[in-house]
Amino acid sequence: MQETCSGRKKQPIAYYSSKLDPVAQGYPPCYQGLAALHYAYDKASTITMGYPVIISTHHKIVELIEQGKFVLTNARTLDYMTLLTYPDVSIKRCNTVNPADRIPFDFEGEAHDCVAEALRFTKLRPDLDSIPLMDRHGCIMENYFVDGSCFKDHLGNHAGFVVVKHQGVGFTEEILEHCPQPCSAQLAELKALTAACVLGKGKAVNIYTDSAYAHGVCHLFGAVWKQRGFKKSDGTPIQHHLQIGKLMTALMYPQKLAIIKCQAHKKGNDFVMRGNNAADEAAKKASKCAVPIMTELPMDIVSFATPPSPAALVQIQSRASIFEQNTWLQRGASVDRHGVWRTHDGAILATTTLLTLLINDAHDPDHCARGEVIRKIKKQGFWSPYLQATVDEILSNCEICAKNNIRKGITSPIGHIPVPEGPFRHIVMDYV
Repeated sequence: MQETCSGRKKQPIAYYSSKLDPVAQGYPPCYQGLAALHYAYDKASTITMGYPVIISTHHKIVELIEQGKFVLTNARTLDYMTLLTYPDVSIKRCNTVNPADRIPFDFEGEAHDCVAEALRFTKLRPDLDSIPLMDRHGCIMENYFVDGSCFKDHLGNHAGFVVVKHQGVGFTEEILEHCPQPCSAQLAELKALTAACVLGKGKAVNIYTDSAYAHGVCHLFGAVWKQRGFKKSDGTPIQHHLQIGKLMTALMYPQKLAIIKCQAHKKGNDFVMRGNNAADEAAKKASKCAVPIMTELPMDIVSFATPPSPAALVQIQSRASIFEQNTWLQRGASVDRHGVWRTHDGAILATTTLLTLLINDAHDPDHCARGEVIRKIKKQGFWSPYLQATVDEILSNCEICAKNNIRKGITSPIGHIPVPEGPFRHIVMDYV
C-alpha cells in the first residue's frame, strides 16, 4: 500500500498471490487468512529488512492463535505466535475497505465472528451435538453404545465391533460383527459409529463411545480432513480415510444426532457406565477374544502344600472346557504317559480354576508384584495361556495392594501455550 496525493488515501500498488501448503488448505476460512498473513510477512521480510511493517486484516489474529488448539498443532501455534512478538510488526484491524477483499473468495462477503465461524466449520452437520439429546418434538429417541476391540494372540490379530441398544432396564446387542484383518482398534471404533448411525436412520439418536479418536473425528478434526481431501501434509492419504468417508456419509442419516464421549473401564450403577461396560464385553466377544473366567474352586481343592500327584492333575485338567483344551492344542501341548497335559518344555497346563488357586497361594503371603507371582508359578512347573492376564486381574482386585502400593498420579488437563513475554522465555525442543 502507498499513500497518494488524492485525499491522502492509501492505494494498492501491487497484488501478490500464492498457494497455501496442503495443511493450511484444510483450515477453516479464517485460519487460512492467518496462514496467509504469516506467509506474506515471511516472504516480505527479505524486502522490509526490519523496518516497521503494518499488517491490516479483518481477522481476529490474537483470538485465532490463542483458541486454535483443535485446529493448529503446537509447532504451527508457536510459528504463528511469533507475529505477535516481532518488534517491527504491527497488526491492525482494518476498519475500512480492505483492498485484499477486491479479490473475494467464495465464502467471503458477510460479516462474521472468526472464532465462532471456525467452530461452525469443525461441525460435520450443523445440529451435531456432544451432549445427550432429550425427548422432544415427538421424535423416536434411541440410545446406542458402541465399542471396538482388537487383540493379538499366537494366531494373529483379531478385531470386532458392537452396537448395544438401551432397552427398558437392560441392554441388547443390535449389531455384533467380527472384522476381517487388517483392522485396528481405531478402525473398529469407526465401523461401530458408522453402523450405529445407519441403524438410527430417521430417528433422534444418542451414541455413546469411549474412543477419543472416534469422538474427535466427528467433532474436531474430521471437517479439516474433509477440507484437505483426506490427505496428509506430504500428499498421502490419512489412515482409515475410506472408513472416515463412510462415517461422514452415515452421520447425515439420523434426524437428530448426538455423539457423546464417556469414560472407559468405569464401574458403577450409572446408566452410561453400565451401557459402556456392556458394549465393552460384547466387543470382546465380537473379536473372539478369549477372556479367562475366574471360576469357583472345587471344595476338595483348597491348597497345594505338597506337589499334586499325576492322578490329581488328571482329575483337575479333566474339568477344563473344550475351548480351553483346544487352546492348549494350538499352543503345542500334548498328553504325557500319565494323562497329564504338558507344554513342549514339560510345564504342566493349569486350568483357569487351578490358576486362580496358584496365583492366590503365590501372592497372599507377601503381596509380591506381578513379575514375582509369575516367577513363583513357573518355578512350581505350571503354565497357562492366560497366566499374565489372570495375574493382572486378581492383583488389580487385591484390597491390600490397592491401599499400600504407589498409584499413578492424576494427569494434567489439556491446556494451551501462553503468549511468551519475550524472546527465549519459552523454549520447545524436539529430536528424532
